[in-house]
Formats: sequence, structure tokens, C-alpha cells
Amino acid sequence: MALVRLGRRHLRLAIEVNLAPTYPHPIATLTQPVQLTGGIGCVRQKMYILATDPARFTRFYDKLKNDPGWTMHTLPCTTLMQLEMPDELTAILLKAIP
Repeated sequence: MALVRLGRRHLRLAIEVNLAPTYPHPIATLTQPVQLTGGIGCVRQKMYILATDPARFTRFYDKLKNDPGWTMHTLPCTTLMQLEMPDELTAILLKAIP
């Protein structure tokens, strides 16, 4: 089970929501750049949610936080925010629905 390597807290969360078995995250999503077509300008509402426990992706947050085209949020949890803070995450995502 992949989450065992992350610690007991994550294993407990995975068991609680019946995610076992899980699979490792594809490393290429962190090492290969996204191939953008220029269509990002057509996206009306862009949102970034930073998980701050620990904050591993602050480089992206810092780059976008002053850009008026982006709405920024933080949650005091790991990147498993859908498991750790589902109500808070849902509230943020619902704000994006016109």
C-alpha cells in the first residue's frame, strides 16, 4: 500500500475512505513541464489551492499570488486535502461555480 510510506496518519485516512489499494503518484507529473497551448487565457476563473502541512509547492503559489487572474487559497493540511479537509475543500471549490 503506497500510503504506508507517508505515515500512519495517511494510512488511517486511506482506510477510512476505502482507498486501499492505492498506487504511487506518477513522478513525471512533477518532473515534466506542462505543454501549454496558449488557451489558458480563455479560462475565466483560475484557482490555486496550496496545502501548507508541509507547503511543498510554494514556488507556484508565490508566482501566482499577485496575479489578478488567479484566486489563491491555502489549507492547513497535506496534499491529501480531499481526505483531510473535505468540507473546507468543497466550500472553496463551490465558490468557483458561477
